[in-house]
Amino acid sequence: MNKNIRVQLQSATITRSATGAEVKDWATYATVMGSIKTLRGAAYYAQEQTANEVTIEMYIWYRTDIQPKHRAVIGCDTYEIAAPPENLNLQNRELLLRLRRVE
Repeated sequence: MNKNIRVQLQSATITRSATGAEVKDWATYATVMGSIKTLRGAAYYAQEQTANEVTIEMYIWYRTDIQPKHRAVIGCDTYEIAAPPENLNLQNRELLLRLRRVE
């Protein structure tokens, strides 16, 4: 697949405000190129029956720093990672990220 879509990978950082309250902010730690497969029809409805509803499958080059608690920003849309990244064919070449859109 052609990896021609720019994706920002973000992790949460927790800081404290002047009053001492915790403030959660997202910081971009990597910008990668990926390809996207939007789930439609039977694949989408099959995914809906699981606990984690997946709306997009994204393929990127292999990385070791992506965790399920991170998120991806594609254009103006934000997605949370709905499942652990999958190392395709265990070859350390490509990762499959299953993403769920954040409202």
